[in-house]
Amino acid sequence: MKHLVWLVLASLLLAVPARADEPIDVEIGKSRMLRLSADPKIVMVADPAVADVVVEEGRVIFLVGLQAGETNVYVLDDDGQVVLARNLIVKPAAS
Repeated sequence: MKHLVWLVLASLLLAVPARADEPIDVEIGKSRMLRLSADPKIVMVADPAVADVVVEEGRVIFLVGLQAGETNVYVLDDDGQVVLARNLIVKPAAS
């Protein structure tokens, strides 16, 4: 029973999402999938030369790294409430 409790606690710690103030990292030519808490109405990337966003059904978006740099991404719902507001760092692909 003791081992089961530790296993459950460890799995909960692994399931905790990244803090909202931490930037999202993505490599050039790769994408990062995010599941949103609400349907996106407005999706904006400040510098579209650095990253692109692909919006899919089911509250899923993909952030795509285009060139090295920093930008930010905002997602608003139907009521204009902020669903996501994060800095995005695009890095060169790891060799």
